[in-house]
Amino acid sequence: MSRMRLLLPLVVLVGILAWFSTPMISNFLSGQKDGNQGRALITASFNLVNVEGEKVTQKDFHGKPMLVYFGFTYCPDVCPTELMRIGQLLDALGRDADKIHPILISVDPDRDTPQAMQSYLKSFHPAIIGLTGTPENIKDAASSFRVFYSKAEDPGSNAGYLIDHSAFVYLMDKNGEYLAHFSPQTDFELMLQRIKKSFSS
Repeated sequence: MSRMRLLLPLVVLVGILAWFSTPMISNFLSGQKDGNQGRALITASFNLVNVEGEKVTQKDFHGKPMLVYFGFTYCPDVCPTELMRIGQLLDALGRDADKIHPILISVDPDRDTPQAMQSYLKSFHPAIIGLTGTPENIKDAASSFRVFYSKAEDPGSNAGYLIDHSAFVYLMDKNGEYLAHFSPQTDFELMLQRIKKSFSS
């Protein structure tokens, strides 16, 4: 194996750490806000397809808040955990669950076809909307949410590769504007109350 191939992961890691270390990003990821910093960082914009193969954009979901998560169907741990938590939040909302659009956007366009997304989401809450698209469209969507993702070879698995990606859940208002973000460590009750507050935003 060449030195270049050995150094590449290190270079990528250094780049990611540098990106996360900037004051604006650090404040954003810690939940802190400085004026409209959060809104400036997150501009929900996407042109994707749903599980029926129909083209959709962020404008199709205006009118209700959105709860957006980026993941993929071959994800072994974090994605199923976060999708289950989203389902639990919807259950906790009760009748108010229909006041929000819960959305999973794929970061694995090569494998996550509309049919694959539809089959995968049957294991989770029926209200969760699956979106996928071309590599270019997914890249644009992830960029608008400031989501990082990268293919990681995993020859020991049946999948052959995994996707390293950001694990935040994003709460957007009824106009698609940023409201909040939640990490896997965010308290469930805090998430629930913030979502309820979004209904009157």
